[in-house]
Amino acid sequence: MPQRPSPRAPHSLRTSSSSDSDPVHPRSRTTVRSPRLSEPLNQRKLGSRIADLETQLGQAQGELKCLKDQLASAEAAKTAAQELLNKKSKKPKKVVEMEDKKESNEEFYDDVFEVPMEKAAVESKESPRDEIRALKEKSREAEVVGEENAKMKMEIEELSLKLKQANEEVEKSRANVASMKEKVEASERGKVELEMEMKRLRVQTEQWRKAADAAAAVLAGEVDKQVYGSSPDDSDDGGKRKGSGIKMFGDLWRKKGNK
Repeated sequence: MPQRPSPRAPHSLRTSSSSDSDPVHPRSRTTVRSPRLSEPLNQRKLGSRIADLETQLGQAQGELKCLKDQLASAEAAKTAAQELLNKKSKKPKKVVEMEDKKESNEEFYDDVFEVPMEKAAVESKESPRDEIRALKEKSREAEVVGEENAKMKMEIEELSLKLKQANEEVEKSRANVASMKEKVEASERGKVELEMEMKRLRVQTEQWRKAADAAAAVLAGEVDKQVYGSSPDDSDDGGKRKGSGIKMFGDLWRKKGNK
């Protein structure tokens, strides 16, 4: 029967096993996270939003100024039309009074002047009608101007409301920008404090490692003395090393308790 090939471990497993057998272990590095990248992006968006709102605010103010100018000119035209209407409305009364006086004085005129007087009376009757017709037209024009003025006032009120809302939104956006800035500054301060804490922990870890190495050396010396024996000089040196190792442990323990 054909022999089966012996199963071999995958390359990744062999690599991991060889790395496990390696006595030297790399120390893990601790990284510090940077502040959130979305905060500057949100800050830029808020800045562009404020710029757009300020542009819209300027345009609305320009439109409001134009409407106010148009309203002022319309008010002036309305006032002029009203004055003209008042003047025209007073004029027919004077004409009627003159006609009454002429009729009362007709008996003093001769028959020679009868026909010219009748023509003058007809002309005087026709002229007030024309003036009344013109006054009615002026009155209609004044009504149209009044309607336009009312419409302009409504538009001005709407623009004023929009301006108020835009100002409120700008103030709100500025408050959001200030709050975002405070958060970024707090994140930066937290980052600095975290880096200082990591530095202190690295120094403390290094001290603990050195103490552990010294303790291991002391323990190794004790084991050698128990197995192989030792000379008086070695015992003196071992005692000194043991005392120095214990002293180092005591100092580190006191530092840890104080912190």
